[in-house]
Amino acid sequence: GLAGTRHSVASLAHRFLPWLWSSLVVLAVTGSILILGEPHRALGNLTFALKMAMLAAAVAATLALQGLLKRDIGAGNADLAPAHAGIGRAIGLVSLLLWIGIIVAGRLIAYTGDLR
Repeated sequence: GLAGTRHSVASLAHRFLPWLWSSLVVLAVTGSILILGEPHRALGNLTFALKMAMLAAAVAATLALQGLLKRDIGAGNADLAPAHAGIGRAIGLVSLLLWIGIIVAGRLIAYTGDLR
């Protein structure tokens, strides 16, 4: 409700979710290459583990929003049902905070130590 109010959640999802999923594939490939280069640096790092947990939660939140949207559109709505608007906003906020956390954790990996 703060920005982009001219566009429906459905139109934004239709426009940006393909970019999100393809970017996630690029993230996985490039991240795997980085881990293969220095496995001890990432795999034993608490910040890396936290980043991976946040990434899994962000993917789950995105899938939850996508599922909610598909269910509402399948029920004949043009967008999220009014009863689900608050849930959609909450998922969006959680997702935004998770992605900010993922970025911060990614930068901190170089400065934090092992789990051991």
